[in-house]
Amino acid sequence: MIAIFEKIKQIFPNSSDPQETKNFKITIFMLLALFLLMFITAVLSFFLFVRPGYETVVPNLVGKDIISAIFMLQSKNLIPRITEIFSNLPSEKNMIIRQEPAPRTKVREGKEVWLYISKGVAEKTVGNYINMSIEAVKQLLDSEFAAGKQLIKIKELALIDNPATAGTVIFQEPAPGTPIVDEVTYIKLVVSQGEEIKYFLVDNYIGHSFSLVINDLAKSNIPFGFIVRDTQEGEKSGTIVSQDQEPGSKIPEGVYIVFEMAKPTNLPENKVFGLFTYAIPTFDVFVNIKVETVSNAGSNTLLAMKHPGGELTLPYIVDKDSEIVLIIADQIANKETATPYEE
Repeated sequence: MIAIFEKIKQIFPNSSDPQETKNFKITIFMLLALFLLMFITAVLSFFLFVRPGYETVVPNLVGKDIISAIFMLQSKNLIPRITEIFSNLPSEKNMIIRQEPAPRTKVREGKEVWLYISKGVAEKTVGNYINMSIEAVKQLLDSEFAAGKQLIKIKELALIDNPATAGTVIFQEPAPGTPIVDEVTYIKLVVSQGEEIKYFLVDNYIGHSFSLVINDLAKSNIPFGFIVRDTQEGEKSGTIVSQDQEPGSKIPEGVYIVFEMAKPTNLPENKVFGLFTYAIPTFDVFVNIKVETVSNAGSNTLLAMKHPGGELTLPYIVDKDSEIVLIIADQIANKETATPYEE
């Protein structure tokens, strides 16, 4: 025990230490004392000034004015956050019409509560331009906003064959009555180009590669379908063996041509032949569709055209690890893994 005390005694500065050793020990003990003081101060500060927030209940602020709502939140140690939106009733102007979190939600003190205050009913709404001529719509918009910022602009015009008089608006988006906010509202108008129907002269595709036929039809936006069968004697695999529309005949726009093709054989080891099938929704207008293949080697477009809707059957030869992606009007509609065709 005496030996232990002697060891401890040697740690502290004493008269037997050389002056250099004594100064070193004093410096070390002063640093330790400083660190201990800092630690004690930090612990005391934490317990004195930092405490966990108590739970409170978010009050129902819907229907209140902003001043009342702020006082109610402050009384519960909650932080108000404010944003303005349009509403449907003039009487709601300057009143809170929505809040987040919802009333009676339990939260910690210090929680932010979002208050949505009505700016009232939007002063302007999108007009009804259906059955107006496109030129009249443009003149109307120019006159409505001649004295200030133009809040409605035509973003897109789509022309389709329709019994209505050429140049007549037959569809608009957004719908009539849609509120116009402070930002610019862009509208899409579908305009009739009259009753004229386009006709296409059907080529003779028998004996041609199915991929060349697809490329040719896509250029003219002619919808098509494919039936696949085994290659018979005298036929070349992967080519068209029959078509349901006679070569040289005229067909109106939107009419399908159905082809029968011989199934491709002797494919490279890393390739697969398949038949992509999908029922595209029927639209009043032709829509842009695209079929892409995505693999480790990159992406490639199999088909890009305007399509009237209906059954799409698209034969393909792609890498085995490929994914087939259908995009309709710039939105992904379907994805599937490339699968070998089986009857």
